[in-house]
Amino acid sequence: VAEQKITSAILNVTSGEIPKAYFLTGYTSFSLSNSNGGLYLFSQYLNDEVLEYEELNILNTQKVPDDCDTLIIMTPEKDFDKIVADAIIEYINKGGNILWLNGAYPENVELTNVNRVLAEYGINGFESGIIYETDSSKTIMGYSFCFVPEVQSTDVTDDVYQGSGAILLYPTKININTDSLADLNVEKTDLILTGDTAHFTTDVTGAANTSNSEQGPFTVGAKMVKTISENSE
Repeated sequence: VAEQKITSAILNVTSGEIPKAYFLTGYTSFSLSNSNGGLYLFSQYLNDEVLEYEELNILNTQKVPDDCDTLIIMTPEKDFDKIVADAIIEYINKGGNILWLNGAYPENVELTNVNRVLAEYGINGFESGIIYETDSSKTIMGYSFCFVPEVQSTDVTDDVYQGSGAILLYPTKININTDSLADLNVEKTDLILTGDTAHFTTDVTGAANTSNSEQGPFTVGAKMVKTISENSE
């Protein structure tokens, strides 16, 4: 932590421009400011990074701010208002970046406007269900819903790939409509995958049963680059 703080302090002085991230609020129980909101510890780590961040309520601003370098969306638990979805799609079509982190849903929810945003990148809506691993050598202490995935070597994941790797707990899968990517000018790079010994089940009670599940491999993390014009991605 001390080394990280020193490095960040040096970069903060030498960087010509500090990136700005916004966390979308109003549609999730995750919160940066609330210690019970799941992101409080994460926000403490962000304080040591060379960036500025704050929460964003688009219903108040009516738009994604012009200084937004990355819009962060955390597991929408209710549908976006139309004006919010339209503002995010406008932001996308101006070349804006999104970091979308989605947990598993215990039950199916109607997220029409959320799915409109995902469709801009050729991603279908998230399903109710979780992934579990049947290969005990990949599980943590034999717990099938907590396992080690296959981290790919990319510019995004190299630190994890070369380090201690990653552990997933009750993950879900990303449903990518690969047939639509070319028409949408979207290029996909896999970041985190499961093997074919993983299964996806809609039984979220934690009862792993391959007889009523879908067999992998599954995409758990992906980088989707959408080309808006020749000079904007």
